[in-house]
Amino acid sequence: MHPGSKITRSDTWRFVCPKCGYAGKTPADSRCPRCGRRPAWRPFSWKRGAAAVAGVLMAVFAVSYLYLFCPRVAAEFSRAVLPGPTRFHVGLDVSASIDRDALEKIKDSLASRLRRFVGDGAVHYEIATFGNPGCGRRSISQRLSMTSPATEDAFDRMVAPAIHGIAAASIAPRDMTPLTTPLYCFLESALAPDSGRRVIIFSDLMNDDGDCPDQHLFPEAAIKRFGQDPGNEIIFFYTSARRSGISGRSRRLAAAQRAFIRRMNALGDAGRVRGFFRRIPDDPLEALGFIRKELRTALPSTIGDGMLGRLCRITDAVSTALAGEDSAVD
Repeated sequence: MHPGSKITRSDTWRFVCPKCGYAGKTPADSRCPRCGRRPAWRPFSWKRGAAAVAGVLMAVFAVSYLYLFCPRVAAEFSRAVLPGPTRFHVGLDVSASIDRDALEKIKDSLASRLRRFVGDGAVHYEIATFGNPGCGRRSISQRLSMTSPATEDAFDRMVAPAIHGIAAASIAPRDMTPLTTPLYCFLESALAPDSGRRVIIFSDLMNDDGDCPDQHLFPEAAIKRFGQDPGNEIIFFYTSARRSGISGRSRRLAAAQRAFIRRMNALGDAGRVRGFFRRIPDDPLEALGFIRKELRTALPSTIGDGMLGRLCRITDAVSTALAGEDSAVD
């Protein structure tokens, strides 16, 4: 292209020399062919522009489609404008088969996170353990149910000892004291149909009450009642089957996890409940950082934490809708 020639649509790149006004394609040495100055240039491409517009239109169409035809995604977009949660119910699985290292990390991270609510009288939390020796509700122990303390001293007296005192159940003869993992029973008791509750559960997603005279079924009715309020949600922190260390138990645990996550995702896809799954990494060194990061959005103490949590839940809902029902299962 000669100096002063007209630029056409076929030109891929364009720059303008601020000194002499030359406009044209960028030379190989990026210097103005008229005055020799290295000009300021700006990229321009009709093809790239059309591709960018097409990409934006496709993204808008995809989001609109998911919003209209996927209740899970629609619920998260609708929830984005509602106030953040102030009522939390935390359930910790302390059955004899639970991963003790992961339980200790959960306890430490939970205490550190709840400390951030000190002085906020609007926050109320409950902490319970399940999987203690016994059957049904006798295996569930209420550890805390209180408004966030006003001072650090009150937190150190009432909250921290209750959390750090939680321990996994010891193994005992099964014919004397039934050792259970009453996940279904705990869900029935924790999913009260109140407004604006966030239930956070640490478990391996295994339900085992075969040694008890009365067995609990999957609490679908309780889950649906809980999900009728759009501000209610459930977050599961679970360890993978590989962490059990026993091949036979690993297979049973993996099958139980897949079945449970499928049923919860089916209810979520139908818009009946807002449920999310967070798998704790197998590497113990990665697990602590992961738990702290996830509890930051599960128990948000600042506006930034709340906004990040809403973005993560929208992303999670979209990815689950696109990936299918087994997206949360490794």
